[in-house]
Amino acid sequence: MIDRKLFEDFQKVCVTAVQTEALLHGIKEYSVEARRNRTKITIYARKFAASATLYISGRLVIEETDSVGSGKYKVVSNTVYNNNSILSVSFLLRDVVVGFFGLMSDSLHTKLHDYYKAARERRLHNVDSTVVETVGTQYIHQAENALKVTSAPPFKPPYIEISPGSYLDEFEI
Repeated sequence: MIDRKLFEDFQKVCVTAVQTEALLHGIKEYSVEARRNRTKITIYARKFAASATLYISGRLVIEETDSVGSGKYKVVSNTVYNNNSILSVSFLLRDVVVGFFGLMSDSLHTKLHDYYKAARERRLHNVDSTVVETVGTQYIHQAENALKVTSAPPFKPPYIEISPGSYLDEFEI
């Protein structure tokens, strides 16, 4: 069990430490929940999340969730500290906060990259190949027509008729 005073000091400093680590790892969304007997740090990336929960008993649980709110999670790490190994707040910060961000931020960024890559492949797969070919040939024809030299016949509109004796008869149209 962690000393109550040490645990409360850790909770006070934890918010600032999490903010700093989130900035260093490029994570924009995170939360810190400090309760009487536990501290929970959660980082979010699109539909993925990871959380580290440190209990006053010395148990540290790191969980990974693939779709937030679904209730499905995977325990990445479940360690228990004995009372002799925890001597200071800096030990807890280094091990819990810094270690957690180092472990999970790369994993979440990789999952997010794979998620966007799979979404792009699905979108390209759903586009009909005939649409792609049609659009492609339209661009080719536009490019060919832009390079052609064209000359237009002289403009003589057939729809204008000049009545005999009109003042427009003097002009050549």
